[in-house]
Amino acid sequence: MRSQITTKMPSKIITAIDIIAARCEISRSNFLEINSTLSILNNKICPLKDTDLNEIISALITKSSCSVRKEFKELHQRLSLDVKKEIVKFFYEANLIEHIRYSCVKQANFYKGENYLFYYAILDMKNTDINVFVNDLDLPMQIIGLSNAPSSEYVFLGKRRYFTRKDQESNEFNKICNLLGVPSCEVIKIHYKDLNKLTVALKSL
Repeated sequence: MRSQITTKMPSKIITAIDIIAARCEISRSNFLEINSTLSILNNKICPLKDTDLNEIISALITKSSCSVRKEFKELHQRLSLDVKKEIVKFFYEANLIEHIRYSCVKQANFYKGENYLFYYAILDMKNTDINVFVNDLDLPMQIIGLSNAPSSEYVFLGKRRYFTRKDQESNEFNKICNLLGVPSCEVIKIHYKDLNKLTVALKSL
Protein backbone atom coordinates (compact mmCIF):
# COMPACT_ATOMS: atom_id res chain seq x y z
CA MET A 1 0.00 0.00 0.00
CA ARG A 2 1.46 3.35 -1.04
CA SER A 3 0.99 6.29 1.33
CA GLN A 4 1.01 9.97 0.51
CA ILE A 5 3.24 12.30 2.53
CA THR A 6 3.81 16.05 2.62
CA THR A 7 7.22 17.69 2.91
CA LYS A 8 8.44 21.19 3.65
CA MET A 9 11.38 22.46 1.61
CA PRO A 10 12.77 25.87 0.65
CA SER A 11 11.19 27.12 -2.56
CA LYS A 12 14.58 27.20 -4.30
CA ILE A 13 15.05 23.48 -3.58
CA ILE A 14 11.57 22.69 -4.90
CA THR A 15 12.33 24.68 -8.05
CA ALA A 16 15.61 22.79 -8.54
CA ILE A 17 13.86 19.43 -8.02
CA ASP A 18 11.22 20.38 -10.60
CA ILE A 19 13.90 21.28 -13.16
CA ILE A 20 15.83 18.03 -12.65
CA ALA A 21 12.67 15.91 -12.59
CA ALA A 22 11.38 17.51 -15.79
CA ARG A 23 14.67 16.79 -17.56
CA CYS A 24 14.37 13.16 -16.41
CA GLU A 25 10.73 12.98 -17.60
CA ILE A 26 9.34 12.27 -14.14
CA SER A 27 7.19 14.21 -11.70
CA ARG A 28 8.45 15.88 -8.53
CA SER A 29 6.81 13.23 -6.34
CA ASN A 30 8.30 10.41 -8.44
CA PHE A 31 11.72 12.04 -8.23
CA LEU A 32 11.49 12.16 -4.44
CA GLU A 33 10.17 8.59 -4.23
CA ILE A 34 12.92 7.24 -6.49
CA ASN A 35 15.67 8.93 -4.48
CA SER A 36 14.14 7.88 -1.16
CA THR A 37 13.83 4.27 -2.34
CA LEU A 38 17.43 4.27 -3.59
CA SER A 39 18.60 5.57 -0.20
CA ILE A 40 16.80 2.72 1.57
CA LEU A 41 18.09 0.10 -0.88
CA ASN A 42 21.65 1.36 -0.37
CA ASN A 43 21.34 1.40 3.42
CA LYS A 44 21.44 -1.72 5.62
CA ILE A 45 19.71 -0.05 8.57
CA CYS A 46 16.17 -0.79 7.29
CA PRO A 47 16.42 -3.90 5.08
CA LEU A 48 13.45 -4.60 2.80
CA LYS A 49 11.76 -7.99 2.63
CA ASP A 50 10.93 -9.92 -0.50
CA THR A 51 7.30 -8.77 -0.33
CA ASP A 52 8.48 -5.16 -0.10
CA LEU A 53 10.54 -5.54 -3.28
CA ASN A 54 7.59 -7.17 -5.03
CA GLU A 55 5.43 -4.16 -4.13
CA ILE A 56 8.06 -1.79 -5.51
CA ILE A 57 8.25 -3.80 -8.74
CA SER A 58 4.47 -3.92 -8.99
CA ALA A 59 4.36 -0.11 -8.79
CA LEU A 60 7.64 0.46 -10.62
CA ILE A 61 8.14 4.14 -11.41
CA THR A 62 9.10 4.92 -15.01
CA LYS A 63 9.76 7.95 -17.16
CA SER A 64 6.88 9.29 -19.20
CA SER A 65 8.50 7.96 -22.39
CA CYS A 66 8.96 4.46 -20.94
CA SER A 67 6.55 1.55 -20.72
CA VAL A 68 6.50 -1.52 -18.48
CA ARG A 69 4.04 -4.36 -19.01
CA LYS A 70 2.63 -6.72 -16.39
CA GLU A 71 4.63 -9.66 -17.81
CA PHE A 72 7.88 -7.81 -17.14
CA LYS A 73 6.95 -7.14 -13.52
CA GLU A 74 5.83 -10.73 -12.93
CA LEU A 75 9.06 -12.09 -14.40
CA HIS A 76 11.16 -9.90 -12.09
CA GLN A 77 9.11 -10.82 -9.04
CA ARG A 78 10.32 -14.40 -9.53
CA LEU A 79 13.91 -13.40 -8.82
CA SER A 80 15.61 -13.79 -5.44
CA LEU A 81 15.53 -10.82 -3.06
CA ASP A 82 19.17 -9.75 -3.60
CA VAL A 83 18.83 -9.84 -7.39
CA LYS A 84 15.54 -7.90 -7.28
CA LYS A 85 17.16 -5.28 -5.09
CA GLU A 86 20.00 -4.62 -7.55
CA ILE A 87 17.69 -4.59 -10.57
CA VAL A 88 15.29 -2.10 -8.94
CA LYS A 89 18.31 0.07 -8.14
CA PHE A 90 19.42 -0.20 -11.77
CA PHE A 91 16.04 0.85 -13.19
CA TYR A 92 15.62 3.69 -10.69
CA GLU A 93 19.13 4.96 -11.46
CA ALA A 94 18.30 4.73 -15.19
CA ASN A 95 15.24 6.93 -14.54
CA LEU A 96 17.61 9.65 -13.34
CA ILE A 97 19.80 9.60 -16.48
CA GLU A 98 18.74 12.08 -19.12
CA HIS A 99 17.73 10.69 -22.53
CA ILE A 100 17.87 7.05 -21.37
CA ARG A 101 14.57 5.24 -21.89
CA TYR A 102 13.33 1.67 -22.01
CA SER A 103 10.40 -0.33 -23.29
CA CYS A 104 9.49 -3.48 -21.36
CA VAL A 105 7.10 -6.24 -22.42
CA LYS A 106 8.52 -9.42 -20.89
CA GLN A 107 12.14 -8.41 -21.45
CA ALA A 108 13.29 -4.89 -22.35
CA ASN A 109 14.84 -2.68 -25.01
CA PHE A 110 17.02 0.26 -23.98
CA TYR A 111 17.54 3.47 -25.95
CA LYS A 112 19.38 6.76 -25.66
CA GLY A 113 17.04 9.17 -27.41
CA GLU A 114 16.21 7.35 -30.65
CA ASN A 115 19.41 5.29 -30.66
CA TYR A 116 18.99 1.62 -29.80
CA LEU A 117 21.41 0.56 -27.05
CA PHE A 118 20.75 -3.07 -26.14
CA TYR A 119 18.27 -5.85 -25.51
CA TYR A 120 17.87 -6.73 -21.81
CA ALA A 121 16.80 -10.21 -20.71
CA ILE A 122 16.62 -12.33 -17.54
CA LEU A 123 15.50 -15.80 -16.39
CA ASP A 124 14.04 -17.33 -19.56
CA MET A 125 13.35 -16.83 -23.23
CA LYS A 126 10.52 -18.70 -24.96
CA ASN A 127 10.21 -21.00 -21.91
CA THR A 128 13.91 -21.87 -22.10
CA ASP A 129 16.47 -21.02 -19.44
CA ILE A 130 18.12 -17.76 -20.54
CA ASN A 131 21.62 -19.22 -20.25
CA VAL A 132 20.71 -22.23 -22.40
CA PHE A 133 18.88 -20.01 -24.90
CA VAL A 134 21.84 -17.66 -25.40
CA ASN A 135 24.45 -20.45 -25.44
CA ASP A 136 22.48 -22.28 -28.14
CA LEU A 137 22.77 -19.17 -30.33
CA ASP A 138 26.57 -19.53 -30.13
CA LEU A 139 27.13 -15.76 -30.12
CA PRO A 140 30.39 -14.12 -28.95
CA MET A 141 29.80 -13.40 -25.26
CA GLN A 142 31.63 -11.69 -22.42
CA ILE A 143 30.91 -12.23 -18.71
CA ILE A 144 31.17 -9.51 -16.08
CA GLY A 145 31.48 -10.70 -12.49
CA LEU A 146 31.04 -14.26 -11.25
CA SER A 147 31.10 -16.82 -14.05
CA ASN A 148 29.61 -19.85 -12.29
CA ALA A 149 26.48 -18.56 -10.52
CA PRO A 150 22.91 -19.74 -11.35
CA SER A 151 21.50 -18.19 -14.53
CA SER A 152 18.83 -16.42 -12.43
CA GLU A 153 21.57 -14.16 -11.04
CA TYR A 154 22.48 -12.64 -14.41
CA VAL A 155 21.24 -9.91 -16.69
CA PHE A 156 21.94 -10.58 -20.38
CA LEU A 157 22.48 -7.71 -22.81
CA GLY A 158 22.19 -8.31 -26.53
CA LYS A 159 23.55 -6.27 -29.39
CA ARG A 160 20.40 -7.25 -31.29
CA ARG A 161 16.78 -7.31 -30.23
CA TYR A 162 15.87 -10.86 -29.12
CA PHE A 163 19.64 -11.44 -29.60
CA THR A 164 18.99 -12.31 -33.26
CA ARG A 165 17.21 -9.44 -35.06
CA LYS A 166 19.75 -8.06 -37.53
CA ASP A 167 17.28 -5.34 -38.54
CA GLN A 168 17.31 -4.07 -34.93
CA GLU A 169 20.98 -3.89 -34.02
CA SER A 170 22.73 -1.46 -31.69
CA ASN A 171 25.35 0.86 -33.16
CA GLU A 172 26.33 1.76 -29.59
CA PHE A 173 27.06 -1.74 -28.32
CA ASN A 174 30.81 -1.67 -28.99
CA LYS A 175 30.99 1.62 -27.07
CA ILE A 176 29.09 0.00 -24.18
CA CYS A 177 31.52 -2.94 -24.23
CA ASN A 178 34.41 -0.49 -24.03
CA LEU A 179 32.82 1.38 -21.12
CA LEU A 180 32.30 -1.92 -19.31
CA GLY A 181 35.91 -2.93 -19.94
CA VAL A 182 35.21 -6.00 -22.08
CA PRO A 183 36.16 -6.84 -25.69
CA SER A 184 33.55 -6.17 -28.37
CA CYS A 185 30.99 -8.97 -28.50
CA GLU A 186 27.31 -9.60 -29.22
CA VAL A 187 26.15 -10.62 -25.73
CA ILE A 188 27.21 -9.37 -22.31
CA LYS A 189 26.32 -11.48 -19.28
CA ILE A 190 26.40 -9.40 -16.08
CA HIS A 191 26.18 -10.84 -12.59
CA TYR A 192 23.73 -8.85 -10.47
CA LYS A 193 26.48 -7.77 -8.05
CA ASP A 194 28.14 -5.91 -10.93
CA LEU A 195 25.01 -4.32 -12.39
CA ASN A 196 26.13 -0.94 -11.05
CA LYS A 197 28.84 -0.98 -13.75
CA LEU A 198 26.12 -0.81 -16.39
CA THR A 199 24.62 2.21 -14.63
CA VAL A 200 27.98 3.97 -14.77
CA ALA A 201 28.30 3.07 -18.47
CA LEU A 202 24.86 4.51 -19.27
CA LYS A 203 25.79 7.76 -17.53
CA SER A 204 28.93 7.96 -19.69
CA LEU A 205 27.26 7.41 -23.07
